[in-house]
Amino acid sequence: MQENKQRFIKTVNVFLADLHHLGKITWDRAEKIAQNFFRHINLLDEEEDFLKLIEELSKDFEELHELTVRIKRSIHADKRRQMENNAREFAIFMMTNNARAASDFLKEVLQEGVSEDYLSEKFPEYGHFLQKRSKPR
Repeated sequence: MQENKQRFIKTVNVFLADLHHLGKITWDRAEKIAQNFFRHINLLDEEEDFLKLIEELSKDFEELHELTVRIKRSIHADKRRQMENNAREFAIFMMTNNARAASDFLKEVLQEGVSEDYLSEKFPEYGHFLQKRSKPR
């Protein structure tokens, strides 16, 4: 979790430096935003926590709006990547039993906007696969 906090700090610092470089913010304003951010750094463990804090701070510092958009994109991409990894492993597992079902499953995974919840509902065995993976061993 410490590495997450370091990543969040770096993200905010680079974002503020970029804004300053582009002439969109003064160093005084960047310092004020950074101070407000650092007051809450201990509350951050996951990227969703980071997003909530930046959204809250953007109410007082409109400059942070673009950062919330970036964080949301990052969270979405991470979730999609994780879903694709899970789906790939499940399809490999399925291939030995039912290649056609595995193919149908992969076609569904490739659709835009598909979520793990949707896949678990449409393919209950995928939901069971995910549950087994999430159980501590």
